[in-house]
Amino acid sequence: MEYKGFLGDILFPVYKDFFLAYEIQRALMKRGMMKGFNYLFIAAIAINNEEELITSDRDFLDIATVSKLKVQIK
Repeated sequence: MEYKGFLGDILFPVYKDFFLAYEIQRALMKRGMMKGFNYLFIAAIAINNEEELITSDRDFLDIATVSKLKVQIK
């Protein structure tokens, strides 16, 4: 929070983020593409806050196929 180059907001998790992470995992399980909780939680927070996730991690592309995640791979 004290990083001078930081221009964004800090998003704190809420109950609906945990619930959405669980729902995403259930959808991924049906396709045999389960992910670690950290991926699911980050995706859920981004979705629930209507934010686009910018990452170099391609695992989020699988999550985007079963959710409303907006993801940009850099």
